[in-house]
Amino acid sequence: MKTCPCCGARATVLIVNLANGQRFCHKCSGGACPTFMAHYVLTVEDLAWLRACGIDPEVARIEGRIKQ
Repeated sequence: MKTCPCCGARATVLIVNLANGQRFCHKCSGGACPTFMAHYVLTVEDLAWLRACGIDPEVARIEGRIKQ
């Protein structure tokens, strides 16, 4: 278990805002990062399909972090 730095609650997962490095739990996501979509998950195949359609999913920074 991890401790949320925003509210101090114990959480299994902490979310990281790649733009500023802030960590928060799902309960704090609405305040810490209002644009966070909790159940919106893209697979590698989803990204490839979006790009093939000419849509930029704007996840290059996330992909770069995953490949590290």
